Amino acid sequence: KEWNIILVFGHNPAFTTVANSFEGDYIDNVPTCGVVKVTASINDWKDFNEKTGNVSAFYYPKQFL
Repeated sequence: KEWNIILVFGHNPAFTTVANSFEGDYIDNVPTCGVVKVTASINDWKDFNEKTGNVSAFYYPKQFL
């Protein structure tokens, strides 16, 4: 089966560190219920890494209040 999208869930401080390992604006903190979208133009998941991916969106609850 071919997968084009995956979702990964976790906790801080690891997720903020992971988000900041990709190209894009620095994120001070990924808050509870925050979502970081990382995109990559690759043909195989084995090619996904901090050099091929970049942060294309960052959403957090206070944006929507």
